[in-house]
Amino acid sequence: MSSRKQLSDLDFRHVSLYSETLINEQLYNAYSLIAKDRNLDELVFLDAGCGRGQLTRELADLVSRPEQVLGCDIDRDCIEFSRKMNPAIQYFQHDLLQPLPEQQKFDVIFLTTALAQFSHQDQQQVLNNLEACLNPGGYFFILDVNSDRTGAMFSQLKQTKEYAVIYNRKLARSLLGIKPAVMLAGRVPFLFLRLMEAIVPGRNMLQLLVVQKT
Repeated sequence: MSSRKQLSDLDFRHVSLYSETLINEQLYNAYSLIAKDRNLDELVFLDAGCGRGQLTRELADLVSRPEQVLGCDIDRDCIEFSRKMNPAIQYFQHDLLQPLPEQQKFDVIFLTTALAQFSHQDQQQVLNNLEACLNPGGYFFILDVNSDRTGAMFSQLKQTKEYAVIYNRKLARSLLGIKPAVMLAGRVPFLFLRLMEAIVPGRNMLQLLVVQKT
């Protein structure tokens, strides 16, 4: 029984690693599109709803100055943990439903699996608060679950004249929701899982949308 449980845990860790690899690949593709037109070392980044700061630490590795990267979260424990992991990054506690300090401006704002926690009305409030701090020509990076609630938000952003769509990709097609995928995850190469994702029916679990403020 214990060996079966260990194997199951291993499979789920493998699925998690595959999903993380897939997400990071798509984020890198989107970074590259911005880097073609903008010098990343001249941009200021905000991870809104940064959690325990993993994305901010990855961003700090891409730029020359870690002070270009800021992270905020409503959870004080997450902020304290993030500060311990990388004191050079600026972290601050903040409720995204409240306006940010007007003097702080950003060139790229990340929202990763943050908006799905809010109602559609509150999502709009969060975006309005963040947009007030987004420089002209700045970018929203939004990665979130592909639900009915976030789907309406994604559609609205793509149709808003104030934004130009830079990158739009749906990913993780039912990967975590299909039992055969979980069973196979620890036993087959990632390449096979990529092929499986491309052909398997079902709804994409995640969507990455990058829009530029015009």
